[in-house]
Amino acid sequence: MQKARQRKRLRHVDKVVAILDHALSKQGYKTTSVERWKKEMPKEEEMLPKDKYTIFDRKEKKYRKGIHSKSPSPEYSLMG
Repeated sequence: MQKARQRKRLRHVDKVVAILDHALSKQGYKTTSVERWKKEMPKEEEMLPKDKYTIFDRKEKKYRKGIHSKSPSPEYSLMG
């Protein structure tokens, strides 16, 4: 389920960018940031699994860390 939720979040970002681009182009506007995002960032279906499910971490041996392998910090485990 964690990977499915991650894919859903990535698809939601793609949808927001598409809606924003469509709305701006409908009004005749063109923003460089949206155009740059569309040119540089891959969509969810174009991404490699390595990029979908890992993040950069300079403390890790191979500089990649699974996004779901984070352990909660101590201050959050003692809530109450």
